[in-house]
Amino acid sequence: MLKSTRRSPSCGDRATDHISMLPDDCLTGIFSHLNHIDVDEMSVVSKRMLAATLEAERKRWRARECQKVLVHIR
Repeated sequence: MLKSTRRSPSCGDRATDHISMLPDDCLTGIFSHLNHIDVDEMSVVSKRMLAATLEAERKRWRARECQKVLVHIR
């Protein structure tokens, strides 16, 4: 007797890609909270993910620079 190879409802053609439905600003916000290793892994998934991860890195860099300026002002 052969073993059944049925897929679970969360797999296959019926699966919904919720990440692709998110606006770029949401992806950037999410990625700005990830560590560098996770961001690097996400950047190889697709061109859209690469763009979002690069923008998240820019956002993180700007935030660090602003903190440095604020420290010098005080």
